Amino acid sequence: MQPFVIHWVERFTPADGVPPSDTQQLEEISIGATESNLHQVLEPNSNGTITVECVGRLEVQTASIRDGRFVIIVPALDCSTATGTLGLIVKRQGTNDEVVLKTLENLSPGTITVRLDEVMNVDASPLDGQDGMVFDRVAARWRVEEGDVTSEDQNLDVPVEVLSQRTISNYFSPTWGGTWRGAHLTTSSLVPW
Repeated sequence: MQPFVIHWVERFTPADGVPPSDTQQLEEISIGATESNLHQVLEPNSNGTITVECVGRLEVQTASIRDGRFVIIVPALDCSTATGTLGLIVKRQGTNDEVVLKTLENLSPGTITVRLDEVMNVDASPLDGQDGMVFDRVAARWRVEEGDVTSEDQNLDVPVEVLSQRTISNYFSPTWGGTWRGAHLTTSSLVPW
């Protein structure tokens, strides 16, 4: 478990018909916390209503090597539908070293699915220089204009080792079983560890 940041907007709607005003809020929630004590909604200077809007946190909901997909929940953190850039990050086992596996631009907030084959079936992979490294966690980074938010880590369903630019002729997976007896293949790939 890791600390995470929750975002929300306090919206004041005056009773006299003046347009509402928004105040952006955020708070880092520590491990084991059961409530927020930092922020409270204060009485406005004039009659009206204060509501809490657009509560959410960036989250990697699914991180499955076996199913070949990652599902990321991107809330509208600032109550807008502004497009942003999503980075899918893998983290090395036993460290906080990270590699941005995939960057997707001009996305709207919502549920975003990234297929593993979209990440791996490219000419140059960000994993090419990571030969022999084992990755066991992922995170997501959402950037809108100058601000960005990073999710807490999500464990992969199975750690993976990067085999970069190796010739594979026969491989046995202790997790999935079986062998492969195809033509030699030089590849950058993620292999269950």
